[in-house]
Amino acid sequence: MSTTQFTGEQLKSLSVPVGDIQATGTPSSSTYLRGDGTWASLGTIPNMFSLSSIKASVGITELPFILFKNPIASGKVILFYQIAISSSHVQSGSWVRFKFYSNPTTSANGSSISIGTVNFGSGSTSVALAYNTPTVSANGSLWNDISVLSGTSFLFTFPLGSKLQANQTTLITVVSDSVGREATASLIWDEQ
Repeated sequence: MSTTQFTGEQLKSLSVPVGDIQATGTPSSSTYLRGDGTWASLGTIPNMFSLSSIKASVGITELPFILFKNPIASGKVILFYQIAISSSHVQSGSWVRFKFYSNPTTSANGSSISIGTVNFGSGSTSVALAYNTPTVSANGSLWNDISVLSGTSFLFTFPLGSKLQANQTTLITVVSDSVGREATASLIWDEQ
């Protein structure tokens, strides 16, 4: 067997027939070729869910914005994936801050928020419960803090391990450096 070496420029225009690739496993319509040269199964596609364009009027006092619950009997772990956040009022140097707390103390959930499906996986129903403007007596433990300049949007991908076990709750609060701001958040998560 002979070996041919290619330069970077040559590789840009090179195509290699699948049959010529040395790999382990079997190619099929339900496998893909991993970077290590192994044909692997696609596995289970996760069920992805979302909250879309939840809005709040924001001022200089930190306000409870979204209460996100994983019920005790869910049997699922919620893995936070991404949140898109924005502020609509344009003023140079102004900001809106989103804070994430675990297990707050609440006396009222607030208004129920409709949960959507992102159309991956089997299309099952979300176990999560989400509420807008809950009544909170203690925020809980701060686990993330994101600021966005007014008039801008920001897409934040959560670090690995940002999850919610059964019977746990996350509170998202908002605060600004001045009154008259509108904050918007959209959240995507997976349930396993």
